[in-house]
Amino acid sequence: MRQTLCYIPETLFGCPLFGWGWGLALLLVTVFLSHIYQYVKHRKIKDIGSSLALIAIAGAMLVFVLPNLAVPEHGIPIRGYGFCLLVAILSALGLVVHLARRNNLSTEKVFSLCFWAVISGILGARLFFVTEYWREMLRFDPAGNLLVSESLFSFFNLADGGLVVFGSILGGILGALIFMLLNKMPILPTFDIMAPAVILGSAIGRIGCLLNGCCFGGVSDLPWAIVFPPDSPAHVYQIMHGMLPPDSTEVLPVHPTQIYSSILALLLCGTLLFLGKLRFYQHRSGLVFASYMILYSAGRFMLEILRTDEDSFFGTGLTVSQNVSILFGLTGIALFVYVCWKTHKERGT
Repeated sequence: MRQTLCYIPETLFGCPLFGWGWGLALLLVTVFLSHIYQYVKHRKIKDIGSSLALIAIAGAMLVFVLPNLAVPEHGIPIRGYGFCLLVAILSALGLVVHLARRNNLSTEKVFSLCFWAVISGILGARLFFVTEYWREMLRFDPAGNLLVSESLFSFFNLADGGLVVFGSILGGILGALIFMLLNKMPILPTFDIMAPAVILGSAIGRIGCLLNGCCFGGVSDLPWAIVFPPDSPAHVYQIMHGMLPPDSTEVLPVHPTQIYSSILALLLCGTLLFLGKLRFYQHRSGLVFASYMILYSAGRFMLEILRTDEDSFFGTGLTVSQNVSILFGLTGIALFVYVCWKTHKERGT
């Protein structure tokens, strides 16, 4: 567990890096030069809407969010969770662009699609988390009065973790679907190339969970069980549930479910890439995505058995993720059957 990797100084050559400083200037220059390059190469500037959205979102982060995250005498902390999230997004983007080229899809449209899918995915992931843990995220003063601004900051503070994978999947699917409909892109073939990229990003993102200490498993005596430091989420959970005395600095070893999830995601990514090369799958658009829904749901359902950080959902005896896994997996089975039936019917006529 290493929540903070390093710190970025607040100033460079006497000028602030964040706020109204070097960072914002670099962002504007980068976007301007990219537009010049597009115009010189294509004689037009494509998808200016995404560029304006990028400037607005990134600019707001640089000017209003990052300066408030600075730690006095240290600078802006680079969190392990946030760093892995960034690497996950970039890796998934690289894979989906590669697959788009191999499948003769417009890489420029796919790139813009990924931008909106990432934004909607992060919103969905955070909404899932806040919906599930909103009570724990409220902040109060010593007198018991609600601190509104601190509570709102807690809701939106992604740097300290708090994203639910299923929320990112559902939010990303919705955002991608809307973009594809508006831009008249082929829906099922595009989802087929996005599925391996999404699960690759999940594999890297789970390493961020390990660094952050969240998404831990139940107590285990297996040789590869891991021990988190005192005051970690696992330690707090064990004290709150009576596994340890309130003043204990001991932490019980737990299943490294973050590593399990990462390994499972990597195996699933390789499986989907292999399936995508089979003729049976190549002639049936949507089967790769359907297989992703089925296999990921089954794996996630099993992994949730080893996790103890989520309670039963509405008395079902299953966690929220397990309930969503069932619905997601059944939807994947229905899509798989529909695609096969549709292809058979078309060939039969």
